[in-house]
Formats: sequence, structure tokens, C-alpha cells
Amino acid sequence: MNRETYCLLEEFMLCSMDDAAHDKEHIYRVLYNALEIAKTETNVNYDVLIAACLLHDIGRKEQFENPALCHAIVGSEKAWQFLKTHGFEAFYAEQVKQCIRTHRYRKEEPPQSLEAKILFDADKLDVAGAIGIARTLLYKGIVSEPLYSVLPNGVVLTGENDSTPSFFQEYKYKLENLYSSFYTEKATAIAKERQHIAVAFYNKLYQEINASYQSGIDELIVNDITNFCFRFLPKPYTGAFAGPKTKFLMSLTITMSWKINCIQLPQIPVHINISRIIIHHTVFCND
Repeated sequence: MNRETYCLLEEFMLCSMDDAAHDKEHIYRVLYNALEIAKTETNVNYDVLIAACLLHDIGRKEQFENPALCHAIVGSEKAWQFLKTHGFEAFYAEQVKQCIRTHRYRKEEPPQSLEAKILFDADKLDVAGAIGIARTLLYKGIVSEPLYSVLPNGVVLTGENDSTPSFFQEYKYKLENLYSSFYTEKATAIAKERQHIAVAFYNKLYQEINASYQSGIDELIVNDITNFCFRFLPKPYTGAFAGPKTKFLMSLTITMSWKINCIQLPQIPVHINISRIIIHHTVFCND
């Protein structure tokens, strides 16, 4: 591809970029990934490949404005029309169109040509490893989607089998599974090198978030039950008359009864009788 053609395509691409997670730097990374992969393949049509890389996300703006649209389909049509308008041959425009149409991560329309497979792999490499985590978090922020979803009982969902959009859901649906979806050996090898970083980040993030919810919910429940039960104790064991030992034993016993019941977020009245019985027993026997 000559310099004039490259600049023409690049200018059209730059005019179409309006998404921080799919900006011009993403386009350049995909192009550079593709050129690296192409070095290990034979009979690559570089004119088709470079054009497809530069134009593969030009339909993003339309999809962002109307989520019902597929940016790969919209972009392929825009690219075909642009190439035809600027005098490129119909066969060349069709090849570029098909590469762009099949670059998206989905099973119903896989890439067919070598150039399409290279573009697919190059684009997916930019969702692998640390860069993939960063770009996904950035995009979720742009579309105002949360990091994770939480059930009414306080359980933090892992994202697996979760229909509500979130970073965890995107990780489980796409990021976790893309490492077995590459077509070229070179891209597969690069992706495998990056995979452990993404796995470690997700696991650590879930661990930290889940720990906060579990410890916080446990503490709230113990405090609520303690305050409720103090109202039912004899006067000498409440308020200013309750000694440190009594309060410590009450707190300890309530926590134990909570663990025995093994319900993640019970409504307090459901278990209050059990808690009161254990508390009274502990207080009268030990204070």
C-alpha cells in the first residue's frame, strides 16, 4: 500500500473515532498486532489487511447511538461505500468489507479469508491481558455499567450466567473465553503470555469486593441483633449495668448463632428467638 492510500484511509478512520475505549490508538495497536501476525503467515494481501485494520471500527459511533446496530456490519458497509466512492476496485472493496464484517467476537459469522482471520486475532489481542482489562473497565465507565451485580441478600455475583451487564459479566462472557478462539499460532502464543495477568486481576478484584461485603454484612447483622436483644434482658444486664464480660459474651454468642444458621442475610425477626435464648443462657451462666 502506498503512502497516499494509507493517509486517505487513516484520515477517514480518524474522522470516525468517537469512543475512548476504541480510539485511534486502539486502531494502531490492532494494525501493529496484525503486521506482527502476518510475518508468520504466507500469501497475505497486505493492501486488504491494512485497510481492514484501519477501518474495522468505523461503525462504533452508530452502534453507540443505537445499541441495536452491530458496528461490524455498519462499519463494513461504510468501508465498502468509501472505497467505491474513491475509485477502488469492487473486488478489493468487497474483501475489505468481509474482513470488517467478521471481526467481531461472535460465533454466527466467523472470518473466512486469511486477512479476516488476522484482523480478528489482532483485534482480540487488544482485549487480552492487562490491556484488555483496562479497555473493558474504560468502556464500562463510558456506558455507565457497574463493576459487578449484587443479589438482594448481599451476595456479589461472579458474572457467570449473569444477564445484567457489568465488568464481571463481560469478563466471564468474553474475556475469560477468548484465549481459545484465536485462528493463528502467533496470536495464540501472544494471548497465552498475557492470560495469567487477566486471570489474576479478576480473581483478586472479586476476592477484595466479596470480602468487604461478607465482613460488613456480618458486622451489621451482629450489631442489629445485639441492640435488639439488649431491650429484652433484665435491667442489671443492660445499659450502664452491663459489664464488659457480659457484652463480650453476648457479641461472641450472637456471632456464633449467626454462623450456625448459615444464611447470608437473614431478616432479623426470623432468628431473634434463637439469639435471645442463647444470649440469656450465656449471660445468666457466666456473669
